[in-house]
Amino acid sequence: MDAKKIIAMYADGKRGFCDVCLIDVDLRFADLSNSNLSGANLSNANLENTDLRFADLSNSNLSGANLSNANLVGVDLRDANLTGTNLINTNLIDANLMHCDLNGCDLRYAKLDCANFRFANLTDVNLSSVSLGYVKLGGAILTNANLNRSYLFKANLLDANLSGADLSECDLRSAILLSANLLAANIKNANLSQADLRYANLSKAELQHANLYNANLVNADLSYSNLTRANLREANLCGSDLSRAILAEADFTEAVLEGVDLSYSNLTRANLREANLREANLCESDLNSAILTGADFTETVLDGMFPEIIPSLLNDITALYRKSAEKLNYTSNEEETKTSLILPFIKMLGNDIHSTQEVKCEYPASFRKKKQSEKVDYAIIIDHIPFIFIEAKHWKEDPKVHNGQLAEYYAASIETKIAIVTNGIIYNFFTDSVSHNLMDEKPFFSFNIQKYSSIDIEYLMLFHRDLLNINNFDREKFISHFKLFTI
Repeated sequence: MDAKKIIAMYADGKRGFCDVCLIDVDLRFADLSNSNLSGANLSNANLENTDLRFADLSNSNLSGANLSNANLVGVDLRDANLTGTNLINTNLIDANLMHCDLNGCDLRYAKLDCANFRFANLTDVNLSSVSLGYVKLGGAILTNANLNRSYLFKANLLDANLSGADLSECDLRSAILLSANLLAANIKNANLSQADLRYANLSKAELQHANLYNANLVNADLSYSNLTRANLREANLCGSDLSRAILAEADFTEAVLEGVDLSYSNLTRANLREANLREANLCESDLNSAILTGADFTETVLDGMFPEIIPSLLNDITALYRKSAEKLNYTSNEEETKTSLILPFIKMLGNDIHSTQEVKCEYPASFRKKKQSEKVDYAIIIDHIPFIFIEAKHWKEDPKVHNGQLAEYYAASIETKIAIVTNGIIYNFFTDSVSHNLMDEKPFFSFNIQKYSSIDIEYLMLFHRDLLNINNFDREKFISHFKLFTI
């Protein structure tokens, strides 16, 4: 049947053209809306700008056809063959393409809102810059598809195969990607905030700078993936696999990482502030300069990264961080600051605060008889020697203001090696590296309970009672550990 005949028949009111053979036919600008072309052979047909609204093209053969700028709103294309079809700027809003074969199609600038692509074959298709809002792509095959900058807000991609696909800069907010296969997909700079990625396979995926804020990644496979500088704030990654992933500078603030496998991962300069890392596996992971403020490390596996002392130290610091955040406004004076913040800090470093053989309050620190009444708030006693002096202030006070007072105490004791001035939040550590028995003007280390990194933890660990060897204490060697610290 030729073009003129079918157009004439349509003009006479005929709408049924089932199984018609229209190979290579030219039907540009024709009106075939509401027609029944199910089973028709339209391979290599020219249907540019054709009106096919609400037509039935199920089981039809449109391979190699030109449907650019055509109107296919509400069209039925179930089980149709559209391999290699030109669908540039085609209107497929509300179209039904279930089980359709679209291998190699060019769908650039096509309108696909609310279209149904469930179980369709979209291998190697070009969907760059396409609007796919609320589209149904569950079970679809999108292997190596180009979806760069596409709009997929709330799209349903349940069980979809997107392995090797280009999803860079895509808008996938609130999209359903449950159990989707995104193996080695390019998802750089994509917006996946609040997306459902439970059980998704994201192994080896490129997710640099991706926005995964509040995304659900429970039990997802992210092994070997690259999430450099990705936003994972408040994301739920419970039970997921992040082993050997690159997570440098990623933001995991308040994220749930409970039971996550982070072994051999790169977390350099990552932000883990208030993250839940309960029972996570961090064996052999790189946490260099990572922010750990308030993170929960309960029963976290840290083997191969820190000594055994670190897990309890991390959890004690987290407890202090939470206490400082919750109770500061109710801590009205210096004594309350000591009780609620400073004494727990001293205890955290392995000291028995109830034993005067280890911690002495109001320790005499004066080298002049007329100043015998002057006393430093705390002295950490090791082998009967006041090894560390601690001067405590109210949390609202700036510790630096009291450096001079601490220096006087330090000069009064030739046996003291380290002096600390603190307001319960900031702890400034001093020694006498320039002139013997004269406290340095600047601290060699400062620890902030409300903002600390993995390096800060490693430094702080050096002050744990179990690691301080007073008999063989080498000041220069000890201070050399802090050579990277700058106040």
